[in-house]
Amino acid sequence: MQEFITVKDDSPHGNAVAEEVAPSIASNSVGAVSSVSANPLTMSTGILTKRIPVDRVARQAFEIRLNITDTELVVVEDSSKWDTNAVILKSTAVLSYRPRVTDKPFSFNISNVEVFSCLLGIEDESALSIIDPLGANIDINGKYNQQKSGGLLDVMQPPIDNTLEISINSVNIRWSYHDMMLFLAIANSIPRRAIPAPSSTSLQFANELEALKQLGFSQPDCEQSLIVSQGRMDDAAVWLTENAVATTGRPVQGFNLGELQIVNVDVKVTGTFSVCIIDDCKDADVPLMEFNLRGFHLEHCMERRQAGGATGTVTVDFYNRSLSGWEPVLEPWKCGVTWEQGQSDGTNSGKLCVCVASKTTLGVNVTSRQLEQYRRTRDTWTEEYATGTKREQQADLIDFGAAPLKNIFRVGHKRQPFVSFVLRNNTGSRLWFYTETATPNKRLALRKQAVRKGAEEPARPPEWTEVARGGEIAFSFDSISKLRHRETHEQRHHQIVVKVDGWHKVSPVTVDKVGIYFRHAAPAPDSSTMTTTDPVPARVVFAVSMDGSVRKVVTVRSALVLVNTLEEQVEVRLEKPAVRYEAHSLKIDSGSSLAVPLSYVSADIWVRPIGFWSVGFCNKPIHWRHLLRPGESSDGIRSCTPDGGDVGIYRFCVSVKRENYPASMGKHVQPGHRITFLPPVVLVNLLPYDIEYYLKATEITGKVKAGKQAALFAADVSQDLELGVRIESFARCKELLIAAGSTHYVVRMHLYDSADRRMLLHVRIASRRGGALKVSILAPYWLVNKAGLPLVFKQENVHKEAAGQFEEHEFARSVAPLLFSFASSEAPSMCTMRIGRRQHSDGYLPNWCQPFPLEAGVGVRQLHVKSTNYGQPNWVYNIGIDVRAGRGRYRDTNIVTFAPRYQLDNRSRHKLQFAQRCTLYAESSVSQLSALPNSSLPFHWPRLDMDPLLCVRSCNIAGCLWSGGFRIDRLESLHVNMRDEQRKSHFLRVEIVIQGPTFFVVFTDASSMPPPFRIDNYSEVAIQFWQTKVDDRLRSWVSQQTSVPYAFDEPTLPPYLTCAVSGGTSATYSMNSFGEGELLCYENLFYIAVSETFTAETGRPSTDHTLAMQLVLDVPQGIAVILACKQSGKRSQLWRMTGGGMLVHEGSSEPRDPRKLTDQSKAGLVLDIDAIAPQPDRYVQLILKKHDERRQRTQTWHFTEDGRLCCPQLPSLYVQVRSGCLRRGADVLLGPAPPAPPHTCRLNSRGIPVEQGISRQKLRPGSGALSVKILADGPTRVLQITDRNQKRAASQPTCDWILVDEHKLLEQDSPTTDGSAPYQPRQDLQVHVLLKHGVAVSLINQFCEELCFISLGDIMCEYTANVKAETLNCSIRDIQVDNQLLGTQVPVMLHMTAAPRTDVHRSLPALSVIVRRVPSQERVNADIYEYLIVDLRPMSLKLDERLLWKLFQFFGMYQSDAELIRMEESDYDAQRALTAATSIANKRYYFGMMRLDIRQLKLSVFTSGKLAPDLRAIKHLTGVPLIRFEDADIELDPFERGHQFETSQFLLDAVVKHYTEELKSQAANILGSVDFLGNPLGLFNDITEGISGLISEGKVGGLFKNVAHGVSNSTAKFTGSLSDTLGKVSMDDQHQALRENIRSHSGTSGEHLTAGLMGLGVGVFGGLTSVITQPIQGASRDGFEGLFTGLGKGIVGMVTKPAVGLLDMASGAAHAVSRTSRSTSKYSYQRVRPPRSCVGPGSLLQCYSAGQAEDQQFLYSLNNNVYSERLIAYEQIHSQRKTHCIISSEKIYFLRGNRQNKDIVLVVHLSELQRCQHLAVRAHNGETTNYIVLTKKPDPQALGSRSPQDLQQSPQVVCESEMMAMKVAHKVNYAWNLYQESIQTLVIDEEGEE
Repeated sequence: MQEFITVKDDSPHGNAVAEEVAPSIASNSVGAVSSVSANPLTMSTGILTKRIPVDRVARQAFEIRLNITDTELVVVEDSSKWDTNAVILKSTAVLSYRPRVTDKPFSFNISNVEVFSCLLGIEDESALSIIDPLGANIDINGKYNQQKSGGLLDVMQPPIDNTLEISINSVNIRWSYHDMMLFLAIANSIPRRAIPAPSSTSLQFANELEALKQLGFSQPDCEQSLIVSQGRMDDAAVWLTENAVATTGRPVQGFNLGELQIVNVDVKVTGTFSVCIIDDCKDADVPLMEFNLRGFHLEHCMERRQAGGATGTVTVDFYNRSLSGWEPVLEPWKCGVTWEQGQSDGTNSGKLCVCVASKTTLGVNVTSRQLEQYRRTRDTWTEEYATGTKREQQADLIDFGAAPLKNIFRVGHKRQPFVSFVLRNNTGSRLWFYTETATPNKRLALRKQAVRKGAEEPARPPEWTEVARGGEIAFSFDSISKLRHRETHEQRHHQIVVKVDGWHKVSPVTVDKVGIYFRHAAPAPDSSTMTTTDPVPARVVFAVSMDGSVRKVVTVRSALVLVNTLEEQVEVRLEKPAVRYEAHSLKIDSGSSLAVPLSYVSADIWVRPIGFWSVGFCNKPIHWRHLLRPGESSDGIRSCTPDGGDVGIYRFCVSVKRENYPASMGKHVQPGHRITFLPPVVLVNLLPYDIEYYLKATEITGKVKAGKQAALFAADVSQDLELGVRIESFARCKELLIAAGSTHYVVRMHLYDSADRRMLLHVRIASRRGGALKVSILAPYWLVNKAGLPLVFKQENVHKEAAGQFEEHEFARSVAPLLFSFASSEAPSMCTMRIGRRQHSDGYLPNWCQPFPLEAGVGVRQLHVKSTNYGQPNWVYNIGIDVRAGRGRYRDTNIVTFAPRYQLDNRSRHKLQFAQRCTLYAESSVSQLSALPNSSLPFHWPRLDMDPLLCVRSCNIAGCLWSGGFRIDRLESLHVNMRDEQRKSHFLRVEIVIQGPTFFVVFTDASSMPPPFRIDNYSEVAIQFWQTKVDDRLRSWVSQQTSVPYAFDEPTLPPYLTCAVSGGTSATYSMNSFGEGELLCYENLFYIAVSETFTAETGRPSTDHTLAMQLVLDVPQGIAVILACKQSGKRSQLWRMTGGGMLVHEGSSEPRDPRKLTDQSKAGLVLDIDAIAPQPDRYVQLILKKHDERRQRTQTWHFTEDGRLCCPQLPSLYVQVRSGCLRRGADVLLGPAPPAPPHTCRLNSRGIPVEQGISRQKLRPGSGALSVKILADGPTRVLQITDRNQKRAASQPTCDWILVDEHKLLEQDSPTTDGSAPYQPRQDLQVHVLLKHGVAVSLINQFCEELCFISLGDIMCEYTANVKAETLNCSIRDIQVDNQLLGTQVPVMLHMTAAPRTDVHRSLPALSVIVRRVPSQERVNADIYEYLIVDLRPMSLKLDERLLWKLFQFFGMYQSDAELIRMEESDYDAQRALTAATSIANKRYYFGMMRLDIRQLKLSVFTSGKLAPDLRAIKHLTGVPLIRFEDADIELDPFERGHQFETSQFLLDAVVKHYTEELKSQAANILGSVDFLGNPLGLFNDITEGISGLISEGKVGGLFKNVAHGVSNSTAKFTGSLSDTLGKVSMDDQHQALRENIRSHSGTSGEHLTAGLMGLGVGVFGGLTSVITQPIQGASRDGFEGLFTGLGKGIVGMVTKPAVGLLDMASGAAHAVSRTSRSTSKYSYQRVRPPRSCVGPGSLLQCYSAGQAEDQQFLYSLNNNVYSERLIAYEQIHSQRKTHCIISSEKIYFLRGNRQNKDIVLVVHLSELQRCQHLAVRAHNGETTNYIVLTKKPDPQALGSRSPQDLQQSPQVVCESEMMAMKVAHKVNYAWNLYQESIQTLVIDEEGEE
């Protein structure tokens, strides 16, 4: 072996072997020996073993190193401008390439790579980062692939696996709206010539080129092959196989980088990959969202089956602008993704399998702020983008041959800083301020103490900024930085310190959050502002509000606010009591407010209006000092006497209210009031007419327009008022008396028209603040006539028409609404109507219709006009009636709309004519209506006694016939078929939708819609088809190999089509029944022809004129068979062959049914010979004979393969012509073939004599049997006709089902060059999503309450996509929705109903969704789904009324009165719904099968005794009444639809309507479960369950338990419902709230029993003290009047409250028994997790913490469920002593023991705390004990003569370590700071605002 390697071989193959083993070894042996000896090889006898692979020859080292330092790549938007926008890429990099090195041949180190945008010329000032500076290492590391070694293979060089390793520290991307528009502008500025144009070959042979590329060849080779072959596919493929090399189909080994082959990729991000979305649209510049990826690691193998994986932790945050901080949207979610690429073939690039899996819960938080910000950002960005697009279109129009405008997206303006603030000085004095930034670790308490003690100023004094009186100044806390918004993640508090002239500076105020804050400023007596010798402290208010979407405005003002709600501007004069000569005047505009200057808050306030009114100041000043407690208010009226002239006395009301400021300390009363000026009387016109008003016995008159209001300033509300009004047609009224001191009530006002007919108006009188009155005038009913006909109304059983109707109402309809009321109290409250008498000529008499109620709902009435002339039909009109309650301010008015029952809307491009079917051929065309495109008209049936079928035709189609009649009184969509003179079909799409009482029939073009039916004729014969039972002239033909769209000519007839084949049978098919249908058969007759006289391939005549006579066998007369020229359809020349081989002559046979077999015994004449028997050497004449079994040898025939006709049993005899004489009239013989044809005999191409060449020529092509099939091609139903012997698969649907014109089927199989997309193979994709712990969604409202927690457990989804379809299969194992409201009585809102063990569906998932989508044409706005199946297991839904209204509030499913003041919003809603349902632009969805299966639902509703005011308002606006019931079994039928092709809105409405009707059908079950009846169905079900268990399992105890549970449960519900009803009679809200609080915390049996006993005690105690407490509360609230009211409530409470207590005890005891006896099958579901703590640092939402949630629940158990107290921290301060500390927003708790045995050691309220600090005490033994020292404030009342230090208490608590003591002290100080901030924050009382 050694000699073989080292010694030169003389053989001719020696060098070749050596070079093969080691290519680097030289050819001579000396070089070889030296090379080998240098290698570290272990030598042995005969064996060579290699341990360390090295190079054979030492190669020279080679390295390329490239250094790139501070290199910039600049991309500009507009190169023609110097100051254009630009994007700059800046980097420093080092590249090293060493191809001879194995371990690291390539290295690329990048540092300080950044991308930023700027303006050229001022790069440093305008630079804004897009990608922050980052560093990355890109290396290629090589590693030998160690394989099994042995023998000679050890000498071989092993392969090297190169791995591309990319390592990145952190990536921060900041992407904004302006960045997006800038990149779009740059892309738009790139000249089109820079984009390479496709070659002419690729354009000419686009489809062929794609087909060749799929074979694996490159595009240049494919283009060259098409050029050489001139576009012939076969020749091009042959050329490619000979001259090109295919690249597809080889196993992928990786990609090459020079000599380096990469097989693995490894990417690591050691830090965070962050993408921050910034909203800098318009004037904003603020973060929006941030996506973070931490711990990202990706590995990918590129060998053969490419596979890889990636892991990381994903978070998504949302920036809360109101709180200036980040909140989590997607909580940290660790997941992994793996993928694998399958092998590829010629038509498929391989299957890609992707799997996404995670073992953690995907937590999503949805807040009200997020939804609000999403809507605002969407609107802002859409508006700005639309503005830019419009600007671009205008720029294109301005281009007059010059260069086009490039700077379409103008982004070159300086952007605003991140947090922009404006300070507005409304103090009335100069002020100075400076900014500072604090962190949570900063102890604000110590700083405040230092300020109070006059400590030295910091080493660096602040820079004060002056703001003039009434001025404003913009400021910012941070300078504009290139790395924008980087500091937003830090916990920083932006604070301002303000000093007002005349007062000392105040403590810092945090301005990050929107709200109203206040500080107290000590006076500075030495200031020039102070004019009194006794300076007073001031309350300085800081109101932080949002200006737009980003900027915050900080308004510094006093706490005394004046609000002007008068219609005039007012002048306010402020006079200081001590200095009368000093006064200050202010002017307040109407509808605005103004704060009183700080130096004048103690001044007297005098007010007067200015402008039109020339009056003096009010008769007495306005005072506020007497209101000391928060919430107190006082009302008064002021009058201003005129200075002269004709102006009368001006009166206005004053409301003074003390806001929620803390009580004043000391002798000075601090202001904290809101003073509102109101008009004394406001008259609101809620009528559709202008009204004139007057006050009797006064000079007060005026006019109020419809929907407006007027203020009556001269009215004196202290006196009785008599109000009168006049409106159009009502000149007289009975004045209404409004007594002084009126409150809320509604009264009627009587008006009379000129015919002395009475109408009643409603007048709603409401008292307002300040003693003012609001008088609203409204009508009970508006009658809106939109029927297009004059209508006259009256009350039922009243002889006169309703008031306000005159002669003109008989001629035409009234445009304005008619005011209506039931003026007669004796007649029924029903309305009736008729047609105006002048609508028809003389001879017709209108009749009153059937009466109808004016209650909410929809109805229809028929209005008859009777003919007085004999023989003329009556006119009948269908009028729809829609009664609805008005919205907003008009809620007390019922709007009754009268509309036509049908409205025709023409949205097609045709002018259409409409008519009822029965009037089509009438002599008069009066009943025919016409509609131009894009127009609509009402429609009434001319003849209701005839079929109500509508017909339509187009006026734009010449000779267009009327379509078939169709119904328009039901919801559907259909195609209408109109035919022209040539009977060609033209389609119209008809959509019928209902809105209110009106059916809208919308006609649109069908060109963009697939036809409902299609006939695909794949056979070789033409087919005639028609709708069954229609006229013969409506029959149509479909040619062979042709597809024809079709719509029924008569839509009302059954969906049957009849097809017939010429000369054959006909059959009828139902288009609703899919599958095979009846066969179509036709006679497959043929000619027996002389082959030489025809061309065999085509059947055309031969080119030889001597033989081109088309000779066939004929029997013109008699029985002899001769030759004759072919005549089409001549029966004497036609034959047919039976199954036995006989040739039956058609001319001598009777016509027969081709579907039936013919009895051979009854067959006609057959072909035979004119002889008794054949002679082998003789020629015999052919004749016709009757069928004879004995002559089977000569009556059975066979066409041979060589083209001759013979008898099978006589193989040597053939049919021929004597002597080869091919002429007409020649006899046809049967004779022998000559043994050797003579030279004079002519032979055909098959080598036989031409006279013996006999073949068949079919009369009709095909086999004679046609298969008919009904199938679905998307929304189109296809009738497919194929020949039974047809080889090609005709079952495939056509590729374009949208076409509505006739087209050949063969065309769609050939490549198209009309621009349609060629076939492109698609990669198969399979995605698996496995979420074991599922998805959790938390809903948090704007009040920092967690509403719901939606838990979806164990989610499995599989998505598969290929060329044929996309399939999604998703299942959710567990679904539960928790009610997270604190103190709720229903902790679980939705959960799966517990199923018995015997239930076969027990193991099924809670929800499964299966959907399959097939691809549709790109130009079709539709999605095609084969099926959609949604299966939901039985669920239990428990609705808590409080949660329900909070969800309404969360999703904005209500509107306030201010948003609903429009009267005609119903028309807008109707038009919007109509457009959404019928617009062609809306996407449509086809479902072959749609099934929504909700098997069973247990429904429960729990009502709340007391709702918050905002929730009561929502309940009032929605108008949804709720009753309490529990466990009502709702059985819902599944929603099943087949072959639906509708819009999403239509399908959604159908689903809603279906389940609404299902719920209505379950009303009996709901009624049987209500609480006030004792839940009888629940009792019945319990007893039934017990009996069933007794019978099936023999459980006697189960029977007793079920009966006990049922009886006790019914008793508890009945008594509880009775106690609630009786409790409302006591009219004591506090008592009711206490009862609710007791019952809300009862879950177990013992808790229910305890709650019952407590309820009894509360009831007895409340009854005994009711007579005392109620009068006191009434007197304090309403004065003397309230005293008597409270006395009455107290007397009622003495009786009702003890009775309610007894019922509560009975209910609690019954509930306890019910809980104890509950069956184990009735599992009590608990929350998945406890409610979260929603308020974190900075009032921001934090990620969910289970420990913090449990600590919060523990806190509520300590404070008796006071939910306003929030948890801040929970710490175990000493493990051995088992002491714990709970820090809340109000108190500090120190406990000993565990949570079950809690022992409260110390409780310190934060208001008592002065400071908290850590104290370390060293003992004599050297041990150090750490304490927390809580220093309390001294009690001011106990001071006396002692010093505060003597009364100061400082409790100490032992901590386990110094670190723990410092940690707890820090958190206590943080809580104290929050408390101080909260008590200096004004809580807005929404009830007090107006």
